[in-house]
Amino acid sequence: MDAIADYSNEHHRRCVVELWETVFGYETAHNTPSLAIDKKLAAADGLFFVALSGNEVVVTVPDTTAIVDGCTRWRCTRRTAEKA
Repeated sequence: MDAIADYSNEHHRRCVVELWETVFGYETAHNTPSLAIDKKLAAADGLFFVALSGNEVVVTVPDTTAIVDGCTRWRCTRRTAEKA
């Protein structure tokens, strides 16, 4: 089942890290996926979502604005990952 869910567990973390590494590369350690996730979670704003296809994360959605307007960077995340 496809759904948008709150980012909430270790499985989501593993999937998001893998997705971001595939799409963005991260050649330097100053903003690795794990660091970016930790910073987002530290904000404790409840605005970090994942789009799921079955049990797999296929898109990350960083805030409610992205859900409404289809934030270009995150749409590109999915498209680029599909091409990889």
